[in-house]
Amino acid sequence: MRWQHDTLRACTLDVGSGRGSIKVDSDGFVVEMNEYAEHALAQWADAIGFKQVADAPRRQRKRKRAE
Repeated sequence: MRWQHDTLRACTLDVGSGRGSIKVDSDGFVVEMNEYAEHALAQWADAIGFKQVADAPRRQRKRKRAE
């Protein structure tokens, strides 16, 4: 599962007066956060516009058969 914000894109959020930070990519997905920010997000996600979304299934490459 990944975190995604409703409207924020390509930014870094300061959490807890500098104790933590959350980096959001251009698609709104969280790409980096420290432990403090992770704990805060788990408690306040709904109130601040974050939601958990399922990871996209990874595509498997077909292997070429040796002849």
